Amino acid sequence: MDANRRRTLAAAAAATVLLGLPGCGHAVTPSGATASQAQPRTPAPAPAPAQATTPQAGPRAQTRAQARAQAQEQARTRVRAQVTAAPEVRPTRVGVTMDEYSFSLPWHDLTAGTYTFLLSNAGTAPHAMAVDGPGIPGVRQSETIMPGQRTSLTVTLRPGRYEVWCPVDDHRDLGMDTAVIVR
Repeated sequence: MDANRRRTLAAAAAATVLLGLPGCGHAVTPSGATASQAQPRTPAPAPAPAQATTPQAGPRAQTRAQARAQAQEQARTRVRAQVTAAPEVRPTRVGVTMDEYSFSLPWHDLTAGTYTFLLSNAGTAPHAMAVDGPGIPGVRQSETIMPGQRTSLTVTLRPGRYEVWCPVDDHRDLGMDTAVIVR
């Protein structure tokens, strides 16, 4: 337990002892004696302003409100740290070879998720890859690459049927067109 947490708990405990424990059936009198709440008693005075401290705990002591505010801020900080520390999801990599008028994909059935298609032009003409389907705004397209070059295209695929084709010149009409099913 770190020093700030210990100080916060000590200050909260001191404030609780000084102000009494409502609902537990006992209150602590200024002399330190315990009195049962079954006996009539006068209401506890209103808490002092936020800058007041408990005399028993020294200059670093806090009021209940300060301790509660600090505990809430620490909890928010822990939640922010947990959200920030969430593991990064890496796309699944899929190698795709393009040549004259065909795509060579290892699979035509995929699971929903994010994919990075690693494109390699093994042909003699420039090629690119375009994808269209559910959840893709418009058409996603790679850059056009020359023979022997490589590039990549990352897309998030939801369940459904996706059209994949080469958008260069009339390559689609020449058969450079396929479909991928995502489940």
